[in-house]
Amino acid sequence: MSQSPEIIKAVSQGAETSKPPMDDFFFHAVGYVDRHKPVFIGIAVALLVVLLGGIGFFEWSKTQTQKRSEALYELEALARTPAKVDAALNGLEQFAKENSGSPQAHMARLLTANLRVQKKDFLKAGFELEQLLNELSPENGMYVLVQIYLSNLLRDQGKPQEALAVLERGKGQVMEDALLLEKGETLMVLDKKAEAKTQLTRLMQAYPDSLYKQRAQQLLELL
Repeated sequence: MSQSPEIIKAVSQGAETSKPPMDDFFFHAVGYVDRHKPVFIGIAVALLVVLLGGIGFFEWSKTQTQKRSEALYELEALARTPAKVDAALNGLEQFAKENSGSPQAHMARLLTANLRVQKKDFLKAGFELEQLLNELSPENGMYVLVQIYLSNLLRDQGKPQEALAVLERGKGQVMEDALLLEKGETLMVLDKKAEAKTQLTRLMQAYPDSLYKQRAQQLLELL
């Protein structure tokens, strides 16, 4: 191992034996590494193996993610054929079990609920959405989508109070403008006009560039 420029310069100039502490430290460190070169080579090789192993795992993980996405896309495409909806449902349920906890599994469960709604199996659709909501973090953007989907399902079944309870869950800040709009509409169904106005006004003020601003304005005019 090459010595530091400071040490080489000191030796060439016939430096005094009383060198600064840091110079002395580097001098002995260089000697130590040189004497134990096989050990340090072994450590370097081990670190390289770990690094390459980490890169390999990352590539494997990326490949697995791609495979899950492709499989999910095939099931979603299958679901678009009316005669194959039941086959798609079975496939989506199996996919969600085999890939539990992954973003693709969450999407599979959402697609499953959507197919259940299409088949007018509202009980199973609601159960699927409820289970998915329990799995997701409020900070996850999909959490709000599931909240809105489930609340709409409940509201369509004449259960606005339960729908509102779903919208009140979680403390995430993702897509809060969409959530405020849904709360406003649900409160209007419950004939709680003052509370509905509060939610819709908050949307208008806090999110002036929201995609839901026009709809909120229309609802406020009705109030």
